[in-house]
Amino acid sequence: MTEYAQLLLSPEWKSKRNYIVIRDRNSCTICDNTKLFEQSSFARIYHIRGLKDSLLVTYKDFKSDNEGEAYMLRKYLDPISYFTPLLVSSRSNNLGATSNYVVAFRKASKEDWNLFHLRQDLGKTHSEYITAFNEYRAETYRSWEIIGGLEVHHKYYKVGLKPWEYPNDALTTLCWCCHNELHQNSKVPVLDEYDNEIGEYTNCSRCNGVGHFPEFSHIQGGICFQCDGARYKELVV
Repeated sequence: MTEYAQLLLSPEWKSKRNYIVIRDRNSCTICDNTKLFEQSSFARIYHIRGLKDSLLVTYKDFKSDNEGEAYMLRKYLDPISYFTPLLVSSRSNNLGATSNYVVAFRKASKEDWNLFHLRQDLGKTHSEYITAFNEYRAETYRSWEIIGGLEVHHKYYKVGLKPWEYPNDALTTLCWCCHNELHQNSKVPVLDEYDNEIGEYTNCSRCNGVGHFPEFSHIQGGICFQCDGARYKELVV
């Protein structure tokens, strides 16, 4: 693992990262989590299988009742159980393989069960159920207890600074979608010790400078194997 990737695993960075995410209300500062949520399927846990370092959950889509599988980190075992509501997203790699990952989840509520029973009574194609489902889904946007698709982005890099040594206004919370798009469409400036811009870092060609892939978080934290989590070509040592 690169030196920079190791710094991102340090307690100092984790503490700083958590502070920034909380400051930004657990929301992407570009899309307010809209991109993250709208591309995801609203589902519930149907079965949980514990693996060595992760959980393999079988889920059922709330709307279509289609089944799928997604991995979660094992540390999330305690808050989840049968019927836990999930947001699940899918990503395809450059080889065409598709993987699912859990974007967000929360404990099941009375409203979840009410919606489930309404569907049992009316059926999934009934107009009353469809209206109730759409309203319910929109109202849940702010209720997710754990959101796994958020990143903290450095607006610039400065020679000699560790990731957690930047001022708070140099850091911002982005969802994985917006973070990936930002790195695809722009580069992050690099400053010298006197705040003069001296160049730009080159994004890793595989992860676009994000450093990991959320759909593979159960494998070494989803670290990008090309840059080894360093994010940028210049930081791969």
